[in-house]
Amino acid sequence: MPLPSGRTTTQNVFGYTDRFSARPGEQLSFHISCAGPPTYDAALVRLRHGYDGQAGPGFLEAEVPSTIDGTYPGQYYACQPGSYVEVPDPNGLLANPDALVIRAAVFPTLPRDNRSGSLGAYRVSQSSVGFTGERQAVMGTWDEATMTGWALLLDDGKPSFVWSEGGQRRTLTLEQELTAHQWYRLEVELPRSAGQITLRQTPLEHCADRVSPAASAAVPEQANATASAVWTASSMPFRIGALARADGDRLLAATAFNGKIGGIRIERATADASTAREPVAAWHFGRSRRPDGLLLWDVADEGPHALHGRCTNAPVRGVTGPEFQGVVEDFRLVPDEFDGENELLGDFGIIGGGAAGSEIDCWNPALGSPPGTLILATSGPFSDSYLLVTEEIFEMLPGMGGTEQPAVRSDMVYCALEGGGGFFSVGSIAWTGSLSHNGYDNNIARITGNVLRRFRDEKPLE
Repeated sequence: MPLPSGRTTTQNVFGYTDRFSARPGEQLSFHISCAGPPTYDAALVRLRHGYDGQAGPGFLEAEVPSTIDGTYPGQYYACQPGSYVEVPDPNGLLANPDALVIRAAVFPTLPRDNRSGSLGAYRVSQSSVGFTGERQAVMGTWDEATMTGWALLLDDGKPSFVWSEGGQRRTLTLEQELTAHQWYRLEVELPRSAGQITLRQTPLEHCADRVSPAASAAVPEQANATASAVWTASSMPFRIGALARADGDRLLAATAFNGKIGGIRIERATADASTAREPVAAWHFGRSRRPDGLLLWDVADEGPHALHGRCTNAPVRGVTGPEFQGVVEDFRLVPDEFDGENELLGDFGIIGGGAAGSEIDCWNPALGSPPGTLILATSGPFSDSYLLVTEEIFEMLPGMGGTEQPAVRSDMVYCALEGGGGFFSVGSIAWTGSLSHNGYDNNIARITGNVLRRFRDEKPLE
């Protein structure tokens, strides 16, 4: 895209800083990856307006001369998205699926994930992450490059088991696509010798929504396939929530799962009796082996072989599982009271049509809003498209939408802090989309200007 400076931007150059901000005199490190271009230009700019659609004044920036200006050699660095648990398996107990009985509960949130496209004012692309939702791994060792190993996964939303016989890919896939935000139990039973592989899924009732299986017409399903039991193991590690793919000398995440996984139990049928099974592993994502009980990187295996796992890229821990019995939720929150001028602010803008149209936040002392914070203005009402974020609730229970939940709102706040400093928060990222309305002649732009001028003043805030 051509810029007023004469430079151009390209989606083949990606980068980020090691921190979000820095004070005068501090340093920021820039990490740049070039997918194709041998060089890239760098310049320091003051961004005035980032939206280039017809509703605004276009992309506006001003260059600020600095020592970073120049052309630099480009290099490609592979992106490493996808969170997962990797389990060291020194004795190869999980490498060969011979006679394994595998159980897991899954709660897919994007069973047929495709996040590319435009979402309002946001442009989303999966090109930089290297995988789509066509396949999403629950667990396994499958190596797509060598067609070896095995995996339990979703294939275009359908439960599927993939394995290798003599270096050839074999799959067993169910007919039903899983419904998003519904718990299912997945089970795989594998033969010790040549015989039948069984794959089944069972919809599970959940305390937050007892009617979901019936409402979505979800019914149990089972499928069978004949296997020779001549398994071909892979050299990839066993992972939960993603598989591994080689990128030079590194192993990156592949076919990452979107949703929740829990209740994983793996057993192996014994040789002397077809009905007898011995436990192999049983991971519990809500328990910690640490003395302080924190859920950090380690995942405890409660099975006899202590196949403890290690988290990569910080998957969310301790979320509600299929056995969750519910908690008491008090929705009788008292709306905040405030004194101020009765003026309608920001009923215009290019992001959602208003200054509080996206990614809203509100005053809440329980989440860290300090004493003495003044609520200058509040927004609402919002539709049920706006919900409390998952960090603030245990489960998506009824009453979390904007028409019922008073905590779903955007607050404009100000607070003077000890020492003369302070903060001003607008409560929504959409505030920036209202600045340019009517040629910057509007109350949002005036408030922003007043705040910036006051904060630049050396006098202590009061």
